[in-house]
Amino acid sequence: MTEATFDCRGMKFRNWDQEDVFIMSHREFNSAMDEVARGVYDLLVANGVKLST
Repeated sequence: MTEATFDCRGMKFRNWDQEDVFIMSHREFNSAMDEVARGVYDLLVANGVKLST
């Protein structure tokens, strides 16, 4: 399992052994969330769900 923390520098992921896996900046995090949202939207539309944006 991985622990994630979010602070002014961005998001840091750690393994249980406390080794830093990687640090994601706020900009990278926001970009990733935008991609997730687009993927969810596309999946819903592909399954016939009517959405308005």
